[in-house]
Amino acid sequence: GIITALSWIYTGFGQETAWRSLVIILVLSCPGALFMAVPLSLQRAVKLGSRQGVFFRDVGALETAPEVSTMLFDKTWTITEGKPQVSGIFTYNGAKEYGIALLAAAMAADSTEPEAEALRLRAGGQVLPECTEIRGNLADGITVRCFRENVRLGRPAFIWQYARIPAEAQKQLELIYGRGESALCLAVGRFFCAVLALSDTLRPDALSTLTTLKST
Repeated sequence: GIITALSWIYTGFGQETAWRSLVIILVLSCPGALFMAVPLSLQRAVKLGSRQGVFFRDVGALETAPEVSTMLFDKTWTITEGKPQVSGIFTYNGAKEYGIALLAAAMAADSTEPEAEALRLRAGGQVLPECTEIRGNLADGITVRCFRENVRLGRPAFIWQYARIPAEAQKQLELIYGRGESALCLAVGRFFCAVLALSDTLRPDALSTLTTLKST
């Protein structure tokens, strides 16, 4: 390989051609080294990433990383603090904001999701109504028995299975999502009663991190 490189240089083809020829000779004469180097470099990248809190489910993703043009984030705990707060309660069909706050907190009393903690804080330590036959979670939808009715709390898609979401509530949901917030809906029996908006605080480094990612 060295002889080949020197011969290209002395014949006037320049260093770029010489180095390219040297690499070709080395790869053809010892391809095993190349195949060993690639996995080792990927392992090194995974190790460095883990030290920075970046974990890869598939190591092969590193090989296609230069082709990525769009990134999707689960914003909770990623670009936000993971401490949501109830930013608004919008009621329908005669429901009252105060009652909805207490009922939602009671339904989420035993849940561990960040949204559940936000609902409990919104109740302000008041006495909560008694709920029985509690089933599910906030992610998939909670169903309880309260006031001799089946009461449900969850994402709009979950509530749609049991109660019709009125047009004004759908518009409110669009506004909430447009602000980058999340929403839960509550229904008592077949009556849609409320939309609860939840907002989270951006992490201090979120904007700079996203700006850096966009520019690279």
